[in-house]
Amino acid sequence: MLAGPGRAVAPETVPAVPAAPRTQPLPLERLFDNTAVSDDTRPGEADFDGSGASLSAQDLAAAGWTPGRALTVQGARLTWPRREPGVPDNVRAAGQSGG
Repeated sequence: MLAGPGRAVAPETVPAVPAAPRTQPLPLERLFDNTAVSDDTRPGEADFDGSGASLSAQDLAAAGWTPGRALTVQGARLTWPRREPGVPDNVRAAGQSGG
């Protein structure tokens, strides 16, 4: 409807947008897409840095970094993933947001 003398402006109807359902974040383990830890006998099963390097499961265990162990690193509390060497154990950062 046009506005003018003696004419009303019809309000535009905007359809209601349904509220987005609240979702819980996925457990981080379900997003693992990179393998960092390998067994010393099979170092090629992991590629932590994109250049073929990996972390030795044996060296990590000797330092106390065992699967499922809670650790504090520079004040940040984390739990080392419960994963066998050679399987995805971390999420590769590629610009995604986490929050």
